[in-house]
Amino acid sequence: MYKCKVCDKEIHPKRVELGYKDTCIEHSDTNKYYGFNVSTSKDTREVQVVKDEEIIKELTYLEKTKGRNT
Repeated sequence: MYKCKVCDKEIHPKRVELGYKDTCIEHSDTNKYYGFNVSTSKDTREVQVVKDEEIIKELTYLEKTKGRNT
């Protein structure tokens, strides 16, 4: 059993399986991964996996404004 080094709560076993043995999810400093849908042509779609939160904010903004400067 692993305990969080910050709050001393038990770390969930699935988190330990992933290798996160030092902190609970509330005290984690690991960034989330985001999936972003990209259309490269009329018939081609793909998902880009992005870890940087600033980039995902910019991509979301561009998607909402269709790339126009507003």
